[in-house]
Amino acid sequence: MSLKFLGWKNYETWTVNLEVRERRRSGTAIIAARIDQMDADGCRTFVEEIVDSTTLAGLGRNYARAFLRSVDWDEIVTRLNDADDDMTWREDHDGFL
Repeated sequence: MSLKFLGWKNYETWTVNLEVRERRRSGTAIIAARIDQMDADGCRTFVEEIVDSTTLAGLGRNYARAFLRSVDWDEIVTRLNDADDDMTWREDHDGFL
């Protein structure tokens, strides 16, 4: 059972959100545009492609895929598209989201 984490549905969703935002911030304009146009299924596919291209087939990839099953993809996409939630300080939390 996953518990809320820093205002997110769970730790898995928060962690993947950080990775996607970092890819958008540090990637090429093409990657940023792709992320900005993603729906929940596109976001899941994008992250699965990263996992598949950065891990070897086997136990590590299996653990990564299991981790991704707990991610709330809709929450990530909704908050990516929310201009007021762009990694800013939130008064209702003790840190950056």
